[in-house]
Amino acid sequence: MIKIKKNGFTLSEMLITLSVVGLLGVLVLPGLIKDTTSKASITLLQSTVSSINDAVQNEIMKTRATTIQDTNIYKSPKKFLESMDAVNIEDNTKSLFYNNEYKSLNGTKKAIGSNVTASAILKNGVGINLVTEEDNKRTLINIDINGIKEPNIIGVDLFSLILWWENDFDNNQHMGDLGAKRDNSSFETLKTECNKGDDLACYYLLEASGFNHNYMKK
Repeated sequence: MIKIKKNGFTLSEMLITLSVVGLLGVLVLPGLIKDTTSKASITLLQSTVSSINDAVQNEIMKTRATTIQDTNIYKSPKKFLESMDAVNIEDNTKSLFYNNEYKSLNGTKKAIGSNVTASAILKNGVGINLVTEEDNKRTLINIDINGIKEPNIIGVDLFSLILWWENDFDNNQHMGDLGAKRDNSSFETLKTECNKGDDLACYYLLEASGFNHNYMKK
């Protein structure tokens, strides 16, 4: 008669295995949560940019503007923000970002909120600042994905993009275009600028990566 030998784990081996699996979970899970949160944040940023673009185009069509200066984006930024899904709107006397302490990716502190014409918190919690730049004929739009909540890090939850006021066909620029700044800087230069707290450079890199949450590694 053939005897069948039964193999299996002892209780102590099972306990050791479960302990190792639990330890791996503790080490890996925070990274997975952070990765998922980052992807969700970028998705929220994209939807916010899309909403801003829709509001801009509606304003242009409503006023039949030939330049952004003909619209409320320039004339009455607070009214323009009222056309969006905002729950809290302030004029330039009280920027929603002004008292926040922001840091760059390399840890340097940076002030956000100077020269703001209007700001708002949208119903989805996203914060928006509008900054008029007369010399460059453009409006800077600061977007804080978490509103006034932390982490308040430029390139993580704060990005800035540009709204162009006029047509410049030589530079392939059109009134109402919304997006990253355009220059001849290399990607390495832009990464250095982003690390130092240039929110426009961070958005440029993010947009160029196809809104990949690991855009700085691209």
